[in-house]
Amino acid sequence: MNFRYELPNDISGWVKFLANNNATVVNSPAGPTLRTARNSANSILLASKARQTVAKMLVGQFDSIEAVREEIGKIKRGKGEGGKLVEIWEKMNALDDRVEVKELFKNLQAELPALEELLERNRGEWGYEDPIYRFYHQSFKVYGLQRTTLEIVAKLQALAPDRPLNDWFMQIVRDGTGRTFKQEDNENWLAVTRPIVEAFSHARYFLEMAVKYGKELKAPKRTLPSGWAALLYFYNLR
Repeated sequence: MNFRYELPNDISGWVKFLANNNATVVNSPAGPTLRTARNSANSILLASKARQTVAKMLVGQFDSIEAVREEIGKIKRGKGEGGKLVEIWEKMNALDDRVEVKELFKNLQAELPALEELLERNRGEWGYEDPIYRFYHQSFKVYGLQRTTLEIVAKLQALAPDRPLNDWFMQIVRDGTGRTFKQEDNENWLAVTRPIVEAFSHARYFLEMAVKYGKELKAPKRTLPSGWAALLYFYNLR
């Protein structure tokens, strides 16, 4: 049975997490991950790059998992400040100080109100529900999504005007824009219009991630929430 955990956001949270869940570090084909036993059932803490990074750091910085437990025990008994655990956390919590990332984040913060307004227009019944319905209704109105896709792409490109956008993303956009409705499209509806919906969905995703992490992050860090990591891929910064 799988259990989901929220990643702690400070060193004391990690100490509590590791101690309370009786975690151990194990090797697996996917690399070191955290495993835990709960309610007398073996359950795997769902792997992610962030969790694997923590495990690898622990393995790399300590001689053994027993040494990790000893360090945790000292902190829980109030006999230490964490030593290497604090050092590890500080490394993980370090800011991403690359010039390109800092510039992107600064522009994102400045344009956040406009990005929020654009995302709001692509939510709800008319901005989101209706265009997808038009695809399934086999209505030519689904072609209108192309304008929205290009608007979103232009807005996101403006945050880093000198950077090329992700090649895969741009291929998806090329495949899903520049189309005009022809009567014969009805005979090949999926092949013709599904790329339009796909391009819109990917563009809307990156817009949503830009708004989400523009609001949530105080500054870009080395440890990455998945959505922010995806946005870095979008700008070829990862």
